[in-house]
Amino acid sequence: MIGFRSCHHNGCANMQAQLELVFAMEDGRMVTKVFTTRPLGLQFRTEMPIVIMRVQEGSQAEELGVELGWRIHSVNDKLLDGMTVDQAYDTFCQASAPLCCNVLVRYIQLQSASFGTFCIKEDEVVPFLEEFGFVVQSANAWGNVTRNPRLHVWIDGHCEMGFPTLHTWYAFMGEVIAADDSSRRCWMVERRLAHVREFLHDPVKRELGDEYHHLFQEARFARRGGL
Repeated sequence: MIGFRSCHHNGCANMQAQLELVFAMEDGRMVTKVFTTRPLGLQFRTEMPIVIMRVQEGSQAEELGVELGWRIHSVNDKLLDGMTVDQAYDTFCQASAPLCCNVLVRYIQLQSASFGTFCIKEDEVVPFLEEFGFVVQSANAWGNVTRNPRLHVWIDGHCEMGFPTLHTWYAFMGEVIAADDSSRRCWMVERRLAHVREFLHDPVKRELGDEYHHLFQEARFARRGGL
């Protein structure tokens, strides 16, 4: 179950703050949607034109019926055509700043034992990956294929749980899509930052060795979570 918790600050006192977005649909028609809270629930690549790549479940964008593939034409009557992606993003942020802020939370009973099931033995790697459509020779080598399935992982909300100490648990969403788009498998798990470091970050860093610093020099792993 997911929901939204309101952040109480002075901006919420003015419930008249609105954000008007005009979208160009794939058939060329224009449609206007008016937002009153943030986050909006829209995801897009940082490139022009700004095209909606994902609509967050339970968000205001979903309630308003925003669809994938729609292009943002204007923000509060400001046309995005001719802007750089930085200019468009700044326009977007400035226009949405007065909106009342909500925080996405998830009400899920988490069991700490659940993350232990991700540890698999070396001889289990090949059959495990084959279930998701990957072609592999061994635990250390991919198979001879031109295209592998696409793996997407992202964070979709969080909740604070624990007693007597509260910890932030993040909802990690994942999907594996076959190279020919014939099948898709999706999942969601809840993990603390400490779990992500131990079971994902540290093993990847060990495997990459010196290459890790070259690949992730601009994206260091956070030592502390929070808002």
